[in-house]
Amino acid sequence: STLPFPFMAAEAAWLIEAIRVNPRLKHTLPRLLFACVFFSCGCVYLNGNFRAVEDGRVYRSGQLSPHGLERRIEKHSIRAVVSLRGPAASEAWYKEELSVCAAEGIPHIDLAWSKDALPTPKSLTELIRLYDFGPKPLLVHCQGGTHRSGVASAVFVLVEGVGVDNAREQLGPLFNDAPIGRLLDLCEVSEKPFRDWVKEDYPKIYVLELKKGN
Repeated sequence: STLPFPFMAAEAAWLIEAIRVNPRLKHTLPRLLFACVFFSCGCVYLNGNFRAVEDGRVYRSGQLSPHGLERRIEKHSIRAVVSLRGPAASEAWYKEELSVCAAEGIPHIDLAWSKDALPTPKSLTELIRLYDFGPKPLLVHCQGGTHRSGVASAVFVLVEGVGVDNAREQLGPLFNDAPIGRLLDLCEVSEKPFRDWVKEDYPKIYVLELKKGN
């Protein structure tokens, strides 16, 4: 996996070294940090928030322009696109995305997720099925590339058998407390492998969580 803000680790190391050499710089640290964050966020935005979850297998992003999507498909040999925004037949972005996928000869899959709710057991099971058996590499995206894509990327990490702490790294510093992230809190208390937990426990937990919300 890659850092949510790929420039920030290098910039942080540079700042630490600069302050070590010239301690007077510590007084300007807040401004320097702000500049680094602003620069990194800008680069991520201009890049469509595109990055690898695991290079050659799963990529994630926000909503890409038609040209941006074509470029990523061709550069990374992407064989399927999974949209977490759900079907939106009347929206221009959706028509353009379908058109690009059709022109490239790759499948387009819709999963209707919301950052404000847990994914349904059916859609979560379908995403895991795609990770297990779908064409690779695949691109999973939402609108901004932060919340829904972050959780979908964390699901991939969990499916690979890595722990929840590592999966949380996919959420990034701008995730905050979006309700969809509660999925990781719920699975963390179980000792079952993630696939088994999703199959055996999550449907009941999902219903209970819905009742709590009401």
